[in-house]
Amino acid sequence: MTSIDSGGLSERGMKCTIPTFSYLGLFLATKARPWSASDPDGYIALAVAENRLSFEILRPKLQESLSLPSEIECYNDPSGLAPLKINIASLMMRTILPDIQVEISHLCFSAGCNAILDNLFFCIAAPGESVLIPAPYYPAFDNDLTAKAGMIPVPVQMPKVGELFIAPFEAAYLAAQQQGHKATSILLTNPNNPTGTVYDKGQMLEVMVWAFKRGVHVVSDEIYAWSVYKSEPVEFVSAPRLMCAAAKAAGVSEDAAGDLLHTVFGLSKDFCMSGMRVGWVHSRNETLHKAMSNIGYFAGCSNLIQHALASLLSDDALIDHYLVENCRRLEAGYTTLESAVKAAGIPYTPAQGAMFFCINLRKYLHEDTFAGERALFQALFDEERLLFTPGKDCHFETPGNFRICFAAVDPAALPVAMERLVTFLETKWKKPE
Repeated sequence: MTSIDSGGLSERGMKCTIPTFSYLGLFLATKARPWSASDPDGYIALAVAENRLSFEILRPKLQESLSLPSEIECYNDPSGLAPLKINIASLMMRTILPDIQVEISHLCFSAGCNAILDNLFFCIAAPGESVLIPAPYYPAFDNDLTAKAGMIPVPVQMPKVGELFIAPFEAAYLAAQQQGHKATSILLTNPNNPTGTVYDKGQMLEVMVWAFKRGVHVVSDEIYAWSVYKSEPVEFVSAPRLMCAAAKAAGVSEDAAGDLLHTVFGLSKDFCMSGMRVGWVHSRNETLHKAMSNIGYFAGCSNLIQHALASLLSDDALIDHYLVENCRRLEAGYTTLESAVKAAGIPYTPAQGAMFFCINLRKYLHEDTFAGERALFQALFDEERLLFTPGKDCHFETPGNFRICFAAVDPAALPVAMERLVTFLETKWKKPE
């Protein structure tokens, strides 16, 4: 059904006109006057999960790799070019999956992780089914999973200390069934966005065993897998390394478990290439790959980019150096923020990876509600030209949490941002008596 008021769009088309983020307009406004050394009063936008810290290390080799061989001129395998698959498989086995044989037939590429997740959920779930997502989570999942696939995202608040880790998943699963929206999948992000925390091996195993017993798909979004800059308090373990143990504990075959586990990776964050639009899924589900190759034509990666990246990733020494240096720079940014909030007595969530720093400003809210959180968020933008991600967008359970994305700006802007924040909270934002 369409109408003049909707511009002739369908109902589903109108749903797509809703902004992905509640703060999208403000983010676009920061583009008019971004902070720089020559404009120290400009906006400091810390609400975009982008990494601009280290690309210059890769740029010369990537530029050198941009050529026009005849094989990139025509249609090709929609799941990805073989040379790129081979070098990505080699990278994975050399780093995060050292004890896994990564077959190139288990890899499917698309134009970024958003496209991978969209196509993946389109294939493994039906419209109106639920996907359980540990909260807090990436703000755009709500849009990405509903716009086309028609899923119902269900935030699952994590248990308190001393409670069973799997209990909230079981409760959400049963509730979804009762509401007529069967939960057919779980979506984990490890390391987590927005907190930068890492699930420990026991937690990952527990979730996978629980899911395999129920025939529930496990999607492990590991887009930040190569951005783990701290090995403590827990070790990052990629989901495929746990599949066999989880299958055994769940009492299912490895083939059955392989059909249910899908791990998503990308180059946007860890490799500072968000504009290249390259993501992939690792899955042993042969039928899934047939389906995704079909619809992959709608969101394929450019042959030119794939060819250049295959050449770039063939230089193991360069890539290994890059990964170490990028993690060093990420940790430096994290440390800058941590030192500032510690000195100011602002609570925060210790992180191990990715590019996020979560602070808790609940004690500063004029009203202990999400409306109070939004008021502080807006005041920081209007008066201090600071843009953070409000916690409500990430489905935090309580108000007052803010996500800081620290890798998308000049590192020199971070101390300035923290000085503005602390000065504002201590001198300008007085909580009513």
